[in-house]
Amino acid sequence: MYQHIFKETVGISTEEKVHFIDDHRHEHSLKILLKVDMLSNSSYFEFKNRIISIQEKRRIDISRSIEKMWLNSNKIYGARKIKAMLELEGISISERTVGYYMKQLDIASVYRRKYRPAKRGNIRNEDLVIKANVYNWIKKNGSKPK
Repeated sequence: MYQHIFKETVGISTEEKVHFIDDHRHEHSLKILLKVDMLSNSSYFEFKNRIISIQEKRRIDISRSIEKMWLNSNKIYGARKIKAMLELEGISISERTVGYYMKQLDIASVYRRKYRPAKRGNIRNEDLVIKANVYNWIKKNGSKPK
């Protein structure tokens, strides 16, 4: 009967389930939505009434700032430059933490590889001349020279 709700909520997190329930609460009763989503009343209301901690608010603000700076730099800046820019704004944070937040946001800096000239193989020019001469000899005489 309510299989369409179940199909949409299979395999999603509790946070996503709570948002789904809030979005569809006008269509179905809360009791039915909670039963189909396999979410208890206490879990639903605990999540709805959860207060975001000061640390979590700070982390969210810093993450937004990091992403904004990264986008403004045309997706080039790394943790070191972003840390310097945050410090100019008065936010004290370590480079390692900036890197950790960047990893969570799935963003990375652009870096250039060190220039290394192409390696030449072990074949010298003299060897190529000798091989060419042998090839020409075989072509002309039909067998290898002795």
